[in-house]
Amino acid sequence: MENEVRSSFLYAAAGVLLILAWVTWFLETPGSIEWLQWMGWVIGAGGILLIGLALLTLHLRGQPEEGQGVTQPLVVVDSGIYALIRHPLYLGWILVYTGVMAVGQYCLTVLLCLLGIGCVSVICRQEDRRLLERFGSRYEAYLDSVPAMNLVAGLMRWISRKRQARQKSTRDDEQEPKTA
Repeated sequence: MENEVRSSFLYAAAGVLLILAWVTWFLETPGSIEWLQWMGWVIGAGGILLIGLALLTLHLRGQPEEGQGVTQPLVVVDSGIYALIRHPLYLGWILVYTGVMAVGQYCLTVLLCLLGIGCVSVICRQEDRRLLERFGSRYEAYLDSVPAMNLVAGLMRWISRKRQARQKSTRDDEQEPKTA
């Protein structure tokens, strides 16, 4: 119960911090770096895309309980974007915060976004513990094979797993006796 209250507080804090950071855009920021603002929009859009992919994958593969949201799956979702990283929703949030910092370029905006990123990081670690308790060894295997939020490492591991599966399939085909 205590963990649920702490998690709820962190989710609320992360959301409020993001809203406050957006509000600071209205503050005058003389000397903004234009190319950094453009990069912020691209990074933020990438974060929103990642969040969308995560929610779509959870909806299609997560088998959520009746009356529960898609973020409460009944099974470990390890396909789609979840085959690359364990926490695409949280990485998406972090990218949105990073985009807001780059677009806003205001000290208060940066401070609020860094606090929000800190909240999301704590939420991510709590989520791993919660899912490990809920799904046990199935999630532990997933935890060992898929990085939390490193998309590049996740892509490299995914390519490696696919290559190994293809090689194993080829070896199995070669070892089968030929019958005519």
